[in-house]
Amino acid sequence: MAMTRLLRWPWVVLLVLLALVVAGVALQRTHALPVGEYLLRGAARVPGLETVVATYRLGEERSARLAAREGELAARAAELASREAELESERARLEAEAARLDARANDLDRREAALKDQAAQVGTAVTQTTRAAKLYAIFGEMRPKDAARLAGELPPEEAARMLLTLPERDAAAILAEMDPQAAAQLSQMLAGL
Repeated sequence: MAMTRLLRWPWVVLLVLLALVVAGVALQRTHALPVGEYLLRGAARVPGLETVVATYRLGEERSARLAAREGELAARAAELASREAELESERARLEAEAARLDARANDLDRREAALKDQAAQVGTAVTQTTRAAKLYAIFGEMRPKDAARLAGELPPEEAARMLLTLPERDAAAILAEMDPQAAAQLSQMLAGL
């Protein structure tokens, strides 16, 4: 029986040590008691372990600094990702705005071309009207016989417009001097205008 008692003691000691380790780990994890720090202080007092403890502490400090730096880098990466998303959104908005402005510029170019065409047509019409007015003024100054001869050579519509611009007395004198058929045709046209 004495032998059995002797064999039990190592198991009891082992169980007590295991219970102490589990309790120490639990206290360390919950930050209720800094068991690890107590163990390091105790180990630092043991001759020959001072350098090992110093090296361990240095490694812990570096690990803490590295973890802090990794946290900073992760925060910076998140910030950069957010900024990149903002820039991408802004780029898409600017591209849409550029497309809208391009469409508007094309529309304005088309309108400008249409206005230039209209201006050219108006300019041509004004020039023709000015020339016609000068021609009609010249017809008004001519003798009726000469004006009748020239009016007979003009297209009938043009001759009718010319006669409408002249005073009635001058127009009647020119019609009297014209070929009777041409005068009749012009009279019908004048009645229709």
